[in-house]
Amino acid sequence: METWVWIAAYVVGFALLQVLVYRYVRDDEPAVEVEGATSPGERARPPATDRGDRQRTADGEGVRCRNCGATNEQLYRYCRECVTPLQ
Repeated sequence: METWVWIAAYVVGFALLQVLVYRYVRDDEPAVEVEGATSPGERARPPATDRGDRQRTADGEGVRCRNCGATNEQLYRYCRECVTPLQ
């Protein structure tokens, strides 16, 4: 009978540990609110331009994504932030 008590205590303790870890991770990082986003977790999009999907940055070092505005290297085919095709 003592073995079953230890097994039950282990299962209950492990479940409690999982709940505590979940609550710690969930509450660790507050949600970031982005101005212009329409729903929680959605990124605000930069204003659309009349240029193509591939826009060179001012210093000529990369390509700016039309979808999210991230600067990517010239050889990238997809945006490193939102995985939108750059061509």
